[in-house]
Amino acid sequence: MKLNQTRITILESEDALNVTSSLNVSGGGLVQFFDGVNYTPNREGAVASPIILTHNLNTATIGGSPLAVSFTTLFYENDVLIDSAKPNYELIGENGLKVKKNVPGGTSIVIKAISKFVDSVTGKLYERIDTVTLRTIIKADPQYQLNLSQRGVVYFDAYRNPNVTTTITATMKKGTADVADFTGIIFKWLNAAGLDAVDNELYADAYSNGNRTLTIDKTYIDNETIRCEAWRGTELIAFDTVTFVRKYNSYRTDVRIPELPLQAGV
Repeated sequence: MKLNQTRITILESEDALNVTSSLNVSGGGLVQFFDGVNYTPNREGAVASPIILTHNLNTATIGGSPLAVSFTTLFYENDVLIDSAKPNYELIGENGLKVKKNVPGGTSIVIKAISKFVDSVTGKLYERIDTVTLRTIIKADPQYQLNLSQRGVVYFDAYRNPNVTTTITATMKKGTADVADFTGIIFKWLNAAGLDAVDNELYADAYSNGNRTLTIDKTYIDNETIRCEAWRGTELIAFDTVTFVRKYNSYRTDVRIPELPLQAGV
């Protein structure tokens, strides 16, 4: 029996190349921080740290053999072409971009790289697109903290401790740093009703140390809360409180009641 013979020809796929790409960053990170005055890192000016974006293509045959190709790259900022006239950018070589701009605080921009080349064997056009996002985070200003030298609840025994005069001093931190310059900061000492302590309370004697220290006389205190506030202009930036409580001594007493009935005149 004779079998018919058929020649089968396996044709290579038109997509005869494996192409991968990456948009690499050097010279710094994609994220900046802004504290209201300065950018970190700073990409602009004489002393700056610009970053460089490089679009790399890796090409290989189906069999895995590396293949060198010549490609062209275009860069875009938020889909707007970046050319040599675009300020704060510099095109480097065929596939590089130097970013020399600070992204405004709280915003972001997308840099897109599009690279193209034509396969000399098949005439097929290859295109690869990669993006990175540059953004700036607004760095929160460290918060002020006010601490009183005596704070919380302070119990005192004015009978056993006749030294009833004491001082309360306010200190401040900004974040973890001690505040040494109090220019523009006003300290207010208030009673429980929110009124100036020295003007309205017998226990409050005087202010000193740039109003950061209050001298009090505990003779006139049973239970009093004192609040110290730090103001910058119209803004309350920190406060702390202390409550002084008089401690009364325990005592023992015997009460004798005469027996009934009582006689007249007794």
